[in-house]
Amino acid sequence: MHGIRTVAAVGLALAGGACLRAAPPAFHGLPVREPFPVAITLLDHHRRPFSLDALRGTVVLLAFGYTLCPDVCPTTLVTLRQARALLGADATKVVVLFVTTDPDRDTPERLQWYVSIFHPDFIGLTGAPGALARLYRAFNVYPVPYAAAGSGEDARIGHATAIYLIDRRGTIRFSYPWGVLAADLAADARAVLAER
Repeated sequence: MHGIRTVAAVGLALAGGACLRAAPPAFHGLPVREPFPVAITLLDHHRRPFSLDALRGTVVLLAFGYTLCPDVCPTTLVTLRQARALLGADATKVVVLFVTTDPDRDTPERLQWYVSIFHPDFIGLTGAPGALARLYRAFNVYPVPYAAAGSGEDARIGHATAIYLIDRRGTIRFSYPWGVLAADLAADARAVLAER
């Protein structure tokens, strides 16, 4: 009888220890698990070459859009600003990139003005047509100009609206639909930062 009690006690202790182990984080994004196309050099909003390869070792939140976008893009950048604020001290370990889908109108100077409205550390990117085309293909982004009713010559650009989370190894880990909560982005970014 004593032996049975001892075995039961050991079993309960082991079960309790298993319960104390941290459960893996429950992520909020749609898993992607594709390599980030690092062999592309763009142009940042200070007109400096920006190599995507330099982002290895950094967690990145990436969005596509354009400065004349009337709705989706500013909402996306506000969400990214809120997510960055929720990260607290970890915010400096996450880079936010905004890649133009309207390179003809979005000069580096215009991108600098635009992203700085949302956060001074956000980076606006443009580039040569070939470099942008390769990046667009990697993310299935296909900008399509169209004229909105009553807009005259002020064409809008149809484009993908997802936000992407890229980990330190250069893997596109998750995509998030437009309207994702800033708290969900921040939680996933923090979990990815904690990975070894």
